[in-house]
Amino acid sequence: MDEFASSPRRVRRRVLSDEEDYLSGLPDELLHHILSFLPTRDSIRTSLLARRWRRVWASVPAIDFSYTNEIINPDTVGRFLSARSDSHSVSRLRLPGLGLQRIQSPICNLLDYAKSHGTQDATLHCHSLDPSLLDDLLHWPSLASLNLKALGCQNCTLAFNSIALSNLRTLFLRLGEAAIPNETLTKLLSGCPLLEELKLSAEYPQHETIQIEAPNLL
Repeated sequence: MDEFASSPRRVRRRVLSDEEDYLSGLPDELLHHILSFLPTRDSIRTSLLARRWRRVWASVPAIDFSYTNEIINPDTVGRFLSARSDSHSVSRLRLPGLGLQRIQSPICNLLDYAKSHGTQDATLHCHSLDPSLLDDLLHWPSLASLNLKALGCQNCTLAFNSIALSNLRTLFLRLGEAAIPNETLTKLLSGCPLLEELKLSAEYPQHETIQIEAPNLL
């Protein structure tokens, strides 16, 4: 007979009290990871849960304002950025569908902050693209994935001065009625030497052939 069969197992069980909060007991790194899946608004709201949560959101490695189509107040962005922990990186950026202008735009302040903190994944939905802003987007060496939608671009032809996307592996471009000439597309792809995945949606004449040259494209 099994030597353990004759003696009953003793299982220690403890009744949890209502005051115990195991979630708050998790390390900051794990809480940051959990909150990174929430929109920024909801992440900030967790600061009201308890004293333990007051500053957790300020180091979350994701910025997500994609829940709103309203104009983001510059004062709100200023307070948000000043409250962020400057020593932590930003892995993911989500910005809403706004008309982006390079000068005095709270969206661009968020964009500059993300670029300076090593963002690797950016999704930007906008109504129009200021040329200088477009150049900024295409000079982002830390990016591994860029999803850019600018459906408000109509009857225009995009041109790029230079490209610096040396780590980009995924590129989604949805440009409405805008067009990218083959020479411009070639210049864009040559600035993405590691590109593996490409989705391109733009306006072209019915019988025009699009030339794509990207040696690592899957």
